[in-house]
Amino acid sequence: MHTTRCTGCAADFPTAGILAAGDDDPSCPHCGGILKLDVVLFGQRLDGEVIGHARNVAAASGLFLAIGSSLQVEPAASLCTIAVGARATLVVVNRDPTPYDDAADFVLRDDIEAVVPELCAAVDR
Repeated sequence: MHTTRCTGCAADFPTAGILAAGDDDPSCPHCGGILKLDVVLFGQRLDGEVIGHARNVAAASGLFLAIGSSLQVEPAASLCTIAVGARATLVVVNRDPTPYDDAADFVLRDDIEAVVPELCAAVDR
């Protein structure tokens, strides 16, 4: 979300600069293409390099937080399995039950807007 990417030429820009320009529908200054936040929307493929890096991070984690996700969409959901397989402590923070609750060391069933700031404050102590 901090980067905006052109769907035409794949140039990327800091999102803050694009927003500061104030255009309702900004276009790429290089090719005139459509600019969109550099996020993956439902149904879009994840970048292979990005998901590979995420798998490596999950495998190396001592603590893995799954926050605000149904954990039903692959391949991102399988990161929990990788982390648990590497003996990481799995914490699921979600309002609703997930398929990984039984594998989790801790399940915090609450609104993430309330829980995440409390977790961050606890870590800062």
